[in-house]
Amino acid sequence: MTLVVDANILFSAILSKDGTVAETFREAQGRIRLIAPAYLADELVRLRPRMARSARKSVAEVEAAQRWALAHVRLITEKLIASKHWAKAAYLTADVDPDDTPYVALALSQRCGLWTGDRKLRVGLERKGFELVLSTAEVRSRLSIV
Repeated sequence: MTLVVDANILFSAILSKDGTVAETFREAQGRIRLIAPAYLADELVRLRPRMARSARKSVAEVEAAQRWALAHVRLITEKLIASKHWAKAAYLTADVDPDDTPYVALALSQRCGLWTGDRKLRVGLERKGFELVLSTAEVRSRLSIV
C-alpha cells in the first residue's frame, strides 16, 4: 500500500516522538510506502526554528528528527504530477486549504490515499467526493495496531 503523508503528520511524528502519530509512522516503516511532494523538505527546513521552539528542543535536535522522518518518505518532484491532477486538486482544496493542493494532486496521480491529521481538510475533501483521505486512526486500523 502507498500513502501520501502530509506535513502535519510529519510534524507530529517529529515533535512528539512518543505520541500516537509517531508510533503509527514507525509501524508503517516497511509496511506502507510513504510518499510526499518534494517541497515538503523545503517546508521542514523553513519551519525548523519554529518547530524547535514549539518542542522546546534545539534546532540541531529537530534537524536530526527531520532527517530521520524524511529518510522514511519518498519525495516526489511536483513536475511529475500531470496538470489534470493539479486542476482537480486545486478544485478540491480551494475552499478548504490551498496549501494542501500538492498533497492531494500527488494522491490523485498515484491513485493512493492521503494520510492527514487535518480534520478540516479531511471533511472538506470528503464533502467534495474525495474519499481517499485517511486519519491516523484509520492508518492504525489498516496496520492492525491496537
